[in-house]
Amino acid sequence: MIRALLLALLCAPLARAAETSAVEALFAAVEQDGPLDLPEAARQQLGALLPAAGRGQQCAKPAEAHEAAVALKDRGDGALLIAMISSCHGEAAYAFSPGQPTRVAKLFDNDEGRRLIGALSLPLRGGSGAAEEVGLILAGHTTELRFFVRRSERGFTFAPAGAVPDFSFSGQCEGSDADHRAGFQSLVRVAEARRLLRLRLESRCGGGLSDARCEVWHFDQGQLEKRGGCALPARLEEAELRKAGWR
Repeated sequence: MIRALLLALLCAPLARAAETSAVEALFAAVEQDGPLDLPEAARQQLGALLPAAGRGQQCAKPAEAHEAAVALKDRGDGALLIAMISSCHGEAAYAFSPGQPTRVAKLFDNDEGRRLIGALSLPLRGGSGAAEEVGLILAGHTTELRFFVRRSERGFTFAPAGAVPDFSFSGQCEGSDADHRAGFQSLVRVAEARRLLRLRLESRCGGGLSDARCEVWHFDQGQLEKRGGCALPARLEEAELRKAGWR
């Protein structure tokens, strides 16, 4: 028994080091904002990083992250990884960032079964780097862009910062109906502090745009509210829009 205890004590630091190195390698691999597929080992290890459940709240099976996650590259305070974690208590989105130990923050309970399909970082309040708001593109019946503000003064925590509904939609195209609407996508950029521009581009099944409009959204007291329209960019090709700062 004593021998087994000594062996466990010797192996524990090695196991923790292996887990830490695997998680750190995952952060180091994040080079751009967007979707990220998690390998099986990373999914299990991220689930193990959640805060310990209270007495009587432990699950029979360990928590595990979904394969599809999103990430934001390092902007001065380490890369950010957001994953949906499932356990016997339900499903929730968590943010992870490098640290000793790895920093973990719960973002929201995923009661509606939404999927993470994209991520971006925008300075809604006029911040920069790690101070920018985290935007998550979530897919359900429709997609939405949901923002979270980082509360650095309270440690590694986030608070909701508004959402843009109906962010994108993929329609069904019939073979002979080239003029039918194929769906739409949205691009956004910050014009000035607390002023978000949203460009909605509707496409035809036969190719090309069927419609385009620009909306102004104001960020105030943790909410985004649509307040009128704005002039369309001179060129609506996606490559040109990306160069102009649309995300």
